[in-house]
Amino acid sequence: MDVSEVSQAQRRERRVLWTGGWDSSFRVLQLLFDTDHVVAPVYFVNPQRRSLLHEVRAMDTISARARRRRPDFEARLLPTQYIEMERVPVDPDVTAALQRCKARGFIGPQYDYLARYLRWVPEAGPLELCIERDSRPHVLMKSVLVPAGEHQVYQLRADQREQDLGVLFRDMEFPLLEYSKQAMREQAERSGYLDILDKSWFCQYPIGASPCGRCSPCEQVVKAGFTHRLSRRARLRYQLSLQRRLREWRREHDPASAS
Repeated sequence: MDVSEVSQAQRRERRVLWTGGWDSSFRVLQLLFDTDHVVAPVYFVNPQRRSLLHEVRAMDTISARARRRRPDFEARLLPTQYIEMERVPVDPDVTAALQRCKARGFIGPQYDYLARYLRWVPEAGPLELCIERDSRPHVLMKSVLVPAGEHQVYQLRADQREQDLGVLFRDMEFPLLEYSKQAMREQAERSGYLDILDKSWFCQYPIGASPCGRCSPCEQVVKAGFTHRLSRRARLRYQLSLQRRLREWRREHDPASAS
């Protein structure tokens, strides 16, 4: 087998849960620019999600800009697969496992429908989940994951696969477990796609075309040192929200000092 045949044999289709956000957008771009893998993004459609259109628009923009940058990406970046959350069948075993796992640490409700989907469509796995070092689930997941293969991709430990966490995560991979948002930024800058990554979306409750500056993702953007991604009005709303929460904390814990 010659070198080109080896490269083709080792190339793999990577299915990435894409939300249009910083972490998953970084992973899509990392795979395109820094590897030769084929990227198959998956997005779960929640009609109730107020940021839905912003996320879809961000993914469209990132896809278009990446393809313009490198024409060969046309073949390696597959069309995003849109899954309607409401069509994913109920699975009481998965939902019960999630409830038990919540007692062990932070774990969000999205892992319920993700695990149910992978049980419903087994061939859709493994699905890459972009949990990163600064995220709340990191502490819980770090203790039960092990490196598996190239690019520091992590998978669930064998002894966990039949446990509750296995019910949820055994068909998933975790490529960003050791990355911080700043590390992603630095790699994107080195590899020449930071300007594309900056088109990702993050706010849960946008006001028009602008981030709200008050939701948890907006707060995380500020804490990660990416304040420039907020508009001037969003930065003002963030400051006012911070002051309001500080006043509420003082009223509860130190009434004498509260204004």
